Amino acid sequence: DSRVPRWRAARVATLHDVMHLVPDLLGKEPISTTGFRDRMIEGYRAIARDCHRIIAVSETTRHDFLSHIDCPEEKVVKVYHGVDPIFSPMPPEMSSAILRQKGIPERAILYVGDLSHRKNIPGIIRGFMAADLGDVPLVLAGDLTFGGEELQSFIEEEGKGLIHHVGWVGDDVLPALYSSSRALLYCSFYEGFGMPILEAMGCGCPVVIAGQGAAPEIAGGFAETCQPDDPLSIAQALLRALSQQDSNRAAAREYATSFNWQRCARETLEVYRAAREVAIGESGEANPATSMEKVR
Repeated sequence: DSRVPRWRAARVATLHDVMHLVPDLLGKEPISTTGFRDRMIEGYRAIARDCHRIIAVSETTRHDFLSHIDCPEEKVVKVYHGVDPIFSPMPPEMSSAILRQKGIPERAILYVGDLSHRKNIPGIIRGFMAADLGDVPLVLAGDLTFGGEELQSFIEEEGKGLIHHVGWVGDDVLPALYSSSRALLYCSFYEGFGMPILEAMGCGCPVVIAGQGAAPEIAGGFAETCQPDDPLSIAQALLRALSQQDSNRAAAREYATSFNWQRCARETLEVYRAAREVAIGESGEANPATSMEKVR
């Protein structure tokens, strides 16, 4: 939802992505209905008009929002997400036990996220097949969303028995899945942040990303990049990821730990305090009614 109530208080919105503003990056298939897209864009305009501050979860999201929506630059502030410390390498015997209990293949190529056209699931599958990794499976961990029935049919037709759609998995399984997997294929057309990138890196799993959207920003140079609409490019990037040295994986793990929730909370609080000051200035009151009093 992109609506913010116009309460008499400091108002802050968080933008997790603005994919509806960048249709040229989203591939050939629709990612939503036209009506939904129009409502989202109108919501962005309302946020720009009504909020005192706006948090963008990446510089890419901030840039894309400001490039398409009339909004003062100083109103939009980048605050990165954090990554939970549970996303760290798990001993093989422990990860194996968890995955066996859930019936999930080990030592697979992995995708984590919604199964939708924006996530480029057909491209990921074609790239995986083009890499020709023998009997190595591809595990898709996530729920079917917009266009899901069509994607399910594509998986069944193209998978050749190598693709396992295991549905949504929680944090009780994800660290084991990342730790066991050979690589994460995360070649979506557009991300506003891309949490699985850092979660996988934290667990020592090499990552393949598309060279567009916020994924390169968040990966920080530690992922292999590809052209998401080119299966051969995806396959080549996957093969490079599979040959990554241990030192590269260790550096990526260290980088992933720099994204922590303590910093995110501290910077978020600073944004809310700034919004409160703006609200005070607009109202001309010393103590306007604001939920920020509870934050002190």
